[in-house]
Amino acid sequence: MDLHSSIHPAALDLMLGSATNAVQKGQSQYSTPVELAAAIAKELPSFRPIIVDLTCGPGQLLAGCANKTTEYLLGCDLDPRRPKGPPGSKSLTVQADLTALYGLMRQIDFRADCFALNPPWSLHWHAARLGGLADSEVPAVAKTFKALSRVDAGEGRRGARSEGGIDSTLGTLMIALDRLSDVGEGFLIGYTSTLERLLFAPGAVGALLVQHVWKKVALPSLSDVPDKLPEPLQAATVIYFSAAHDAGPTADGRSPRFMSRIHSYNFRLETVNQWKALQEVQNEEGGVKSGSPPKFHLSLRDGQIVVRLGLFDTELTKVNRELARTAERLHELDGRNPMQVVMQRDERNFILGLLRDCDVSKAGLSRRSLGEGGWTVDPLLREAVKEAVSQYNASRAPLVPLPKIQRLGYLDESDDILCVQDLAGPDSVGPVFQAGRRYPLATKSMRFTRLQKKPNLQGEDEELELSGQELAILIQPDSGEDAREYCFMDGALRAPTVSIGENPGADVVDFTLQELVDHFEIPEVPDIATVDPARYNAFIEQLHRLEQLTIC
Repeated sequence: MDLHSSIHPAALDLMLGSATNAVQKGQSQYSTPVELAAAIAKELPSFRPIIVDLTCGPGQLLAGCANKTTEYLLGCDLDPRRPKGPPGSKSLTVQADLTALYGLMRQIDFRADCFALNPPWSLHWHAARLGGLADSEVPAVAKTFKALSRVDAGEGRRGARSEGGIDSTLGTLMIALDRLSDVGEGFLIGYTSTLERLLFAPGAVGALLVQHVWKKVALPSLSDVPDKLPEPLQAATVIYFSAAHDAGPTADGRSPRFMSRIHSYNFRLETVNQWKALQEVQNEEGGVKSGSPPKFHLSLRDGQIVVRLGLFDTELTKVNRELARTAERLHELDGRNPMQVVMQRDERNFILGLLRDCDVSKAGLSRRSLGEGGWTVDPLLREAVKEAVSQYNASRAPLVPLPKIQRLGYLDESDDILCVQDLAGPDSVGPVFQAGRRYPLATKSMRFTRLQKKPNLQGEDEELELSGQELAILIQPDSGEDAREYCFMDGALRAPTVSIGENPGADVVDFTLQELVDHFEIPEVPDIATVDPARYNAFIEQLHRLEQLTIC
């Protein structure tokens, strides 16, 4: 077994940032012989389609653990070399520092069924990067990390924390327990002395984690171990663990097989999709064009809006409801031109909100910015939307200032309205709306039918049914989920011959539009001279020239 203590050139920057003692220790990782890995993996269920190694190196451990059921080998390492599995299996490697990748794993709630681990030994990982362990759903992990965070420098020299870091063996075990699925399990190879000091010795800092270990065995005593075990591994122990097991190693040293009713791992294709998402982020971080996410979430192509979410974005939307709602609305914009979008107030406000929230300087940043609430927008689309809004406002602006009753058609641009005179309902004791207060306002089109008699060609009265849509203005006097909205519509719709939806007009219309005008402040609507003075003045000048021609 070779000791990989040199730092691969492609991993230099990541390596130096991964641990406080990286320079002294190098990569500090032993490559596990394939034959030994196969012997260790015999304790795992035979059906293991996806195997994950968080510090895979050249991938010999993954290759040894794979069997005929294995479809994917997922590896992470500072070293850019790729693991190779048996024929038919697919290897996906993320070149990353595990301590940095862990935060991204938590963002998309990455889970796996099977971990095969031989972490670097005696590295002091930066504790700050593993802060998410404090919120682990596995109580023993959260409590252990919090306890480690309280250890002072003097206690840290006993091995759990040192030089501001957490031991890499203990850190890897906690990460794996935190990221295991409900039915998952795995194993970890470590120095016997290190595991005893950190886990099994009386008062060990990781003693709480032992309940999740269902078996431990020194490598030399493992069944089917190769005859010539390399010297470093003669002082190594393998522990088998699961987040769902909580009884610790059994008396006879064998697994209690808490999965006895399952006998196999669930095939979580989602694990592969999540791993590809992590790979995508790291490709972008490393400047790799192939496999990187799209440069912008929203862009402009051939005059149409294009919405593209990266793999990491997509996984984020599966675990974040707010992002999921936004992503759903984004996809509704896909394939439409900016003018189509800005014509509807709700959609216009949505895309303008995205433009406000997206700093131009963020454009093209790593997709992890989405996890921080950032959506990236192509500057070309930004300008196209602004131009579309300007054209829309100019096209809908009236030629002359409008009276109040005509300005009601523009209330769909308002979120609330000011009451200037008390307004009481026909059945209310006091005013429903009070002067001086602003009330939430909404508008919607409501379908109506009207029965009307008209003479036909024979001069006889014939009953006709006319249908159409009218704007309803809805104002809510009280807050709360059960608060009622009062409907303001044309008073003519109260007639007994009119139905609005399935109801008579009198049952739907609470107040008339004239009452709305008399009791509420109706906002001014800028006319064309205000909205587009240049075009207005150009038309005025053109009219003057026409007048001169007429006079002549």
